[in-house]
Amino acid sequence: MHESHRRIFLAIMLTPHWQKKISNLHPSLNALNLSTMRVIPPEKLHITLHFWANANLEQIRTLLNCTKQFCQYFPAFSVALGDIELFPSETRPYVLAIKIKQANVLRAFRENLSQQFFEYGIPVERRTYKPHISIARIAQKIAAHNPLILQPLDQEPMYVASISLLESTFNAHENIYTPLAKFELQ
Repeated sequence: MHESHRRIFLAIMLTPHWQKKISNLHPSLNALNLSTMRVIPPEKLHITLHFWANANLEQIRTLLNCTKQFCQYFPAFSVALGDIELFPSETRPYVLAIKIKQANVLRAFRENLSQQFFEYGIPVERRTYKPHISIARIAQKIAAHNPLILQPLDQEPMYVASISLLESTFNAHENIYTPLAKFELQ
């Protein structure tokens, strides 16, 4: 029998308050008039913590148990949103993103969670973690001097009280995110 594999990810989903704040940027993004730019709908905005392109059902069960146990003891925290920038770099941008700054607690959260996964035999990426919120996918170069890219979003911190496990599937036009579980922080 063929075992089912799924594309899943752990993420901090944005609250309606932050979805609205970021969606207020959409007119500015549309003013860039990039025919190959696709603005990400507000309800899909998130900060990815971990992504697995090919998770089997046993790994998903283990992820659910590990994450639930871990989140029971990790306190809720805040992060600050920074500038809008080209990501992963100005020379090879794939998305327009909001940088997460003052992210020490977020990085510690992710690192400790990664260690827990490692102990249970779940593979995690070892690349340097660059927390961000993708707000538009782009397929052409944007001038790095564009004032939008230098514009700060807000000084208000974003409170993180839960994380979600989602499945990502494709249809002809978009990624579809299906919630699998939500984990409340202490």
